[in-house]
Amino acid sequence: MNKGAELASLSGSISLAEAVLRGLFLLNGGAAIAVLTFLSSAELLSDMALGLVFSLRLFIVGLVLSLLTAITAYFTQLTITHRIGWENSEHIHAGNRDYHLQKNEVSEAKNEERLRLKANDTAAKLYRKENVGICASLFLAIASLAGFSWGAITGAEALIS
Repeated sequence: MNKGAELASLSGSISLAEAVLRGLFLLNGGAAIAVLTFLSSAELLSDMALGLVFSLRLFIVGLVLSLLTAITAYFTQLTITHRIGWENSEHIHAGNRDYHLQKNEVSEAKNEERLRLKANDTAAKLYRKENVGICASLFLAIASLAGFSWGAITGAEALIS
């Protein structure tokens, strides 16, 4: 994939992640506000109030998970940006000179080989960090959505009973 297409793909992925995060915050935050409003304005039976308080706690857990998703996504984006910068820098395209090894090495050929191996190793490490960050962000986002769903079901059951 050329660099322009990779940057366009990254930009699209970031926009999608921002929309998902906004949605998670709005779902959980809006539900928590709705439950708080309902609790403060209605005279509730104790069982109903307990159910709604439990659903409120689940919405708050969903908000915390949304925040952790945003933090994880931020650091994943930094890693991706670092990898793209690394791949575009002199670390890979250094030619006959190795800027990160001693100039008095045995030969230029060995320096070039070391540079290539170091660049490949660094790119592989950054790629692994990206994958871990993406998986962690997805897990946290799904957990936040699950917290909202469980809270919504619990709240609905409390209102029905």
